[in-house]
Amino acid sequence: MQDILGIVNLTHTKEEALAELTWNRCVGTLPFAANYKLIDFALSNLVNSGITKAAVLSNANSRALINHVSSGKAWGMERRRGGLTVLPTFLDFGYLTGDVHKFYAHLDYLESCPESYVLLTSSHMISSANYLQLFEMHQQRNADVTVLYKPIDPAQEEMPAGCDVLQLDSKGYVTGAAPSHTAWNHGIQNVYMGTAVMSKDFLVQQVRKTYAEGKFTTLMDAVLHADGACEVFAHPYYGYTANISCTSSYLKASLDLLRPQVWEQLLGGDQTVFTPAIESSPTQYALHSIVRNSLIAGDCIIEGNVENCVIFHESRIARGARLKNCVVLHGSRVDADADYENVIIGPNGVITPEEDYIGVDKELPAYSSGLLI
Repeated sequence: MQDILGIVNLTHTKEEALAELTWNRCVGTLPFAANYKLIDFALSNLVNSGITKAAVLSNANSRALINHVSSGKAWGMERRRGGLTVLPTFLDFGYLTGDVHKFYAHLDYLESCPESYVLLTSSHMISSANYLQLFEMHQQRNADVTVLYKPIDPAQEEMPAGCDVLQLDSKGYVTGAAPSHTAWNHGIQNVYMGTAVMSKDFLVQQVRKTYAEGKFTTLMDAVLHADGACEVFAHPYYGYTANISCTSSYLKASLDLLRPQVWEQLLGGDQTVFTPAIESSPTQYALHSIVRNSLIAGDCIIEGNVENCVIFHESRIARGARLKNCVVLHGSRVDADADYENVIIGPNGVITPEEDYIGVDKELPAYSSGLLI
């Protein structure tokens, strides 16, 4: 798949719902799974699919992104030609204007790329998808665009919030799309996964057209609501998928990792997840500590009780503290006798015993903010 340019689109139309976690960073650099960033999964899926050249369409808060991806060495993309490129976004665009302006600002880059095809994907949709079958199906169908979707039975599986649901005809072509909260509420729901493949010429043409018309601010909205002007085929994906659209979905997706079947799909199978190496020491566990079913990074000190938690590096859980169903971000400290459940702690937040909280409402987890360094 050397003739494909991968583009990771970090534009998130609902980023205000993640503002507590992304006030100074883009969604792609949001920590996930104790040792990774969300963008690690998107870039790793490209590499595991044989795509070795990629661009990251960033938003205004791109400093952490640039520091993280660097030259692309962690993903084998450190090349004199090709490799990994960060396409910066000007401050006056903002996340509320979608991505059409961002694509338009980088048309010179797109037109200079020799690749014939482009695969667009996002960082807030977590999966271990391999795009080889998607590309093969696109070539077979000869459609303008081929999108990836996951069929979900709402009676058996919870619908991810903030996604588009596709309406398909009997041959698998897209005939309509609607947000998940307003979509057709009966039978199997075809959830768009934010991934699409198309020719580079079609992408450039569509960007110019959408920008000139000014009707849509998001490129794929223009494609999916083109009223027959674009032929869009849909290819199914049946693996685990999570959409990080708000703090509650971030907490749920993080805790999903503690289920063996989810862990195996995302991190334990053949699809390796790459990330820049971090030097760290083994986590220290006190003799009186109690740890059950938790994912804990290095350089931590665990002295309290931890159950069903994801804890990032350099965090400390003091003796007498109790955490259940929590995500503890990098550098956080939970002091003695604190009692937390269903919350996100950090980044570098300091929790005192006076701030005891039990997240009764699972739709709105608590978030204790601190200084991010």
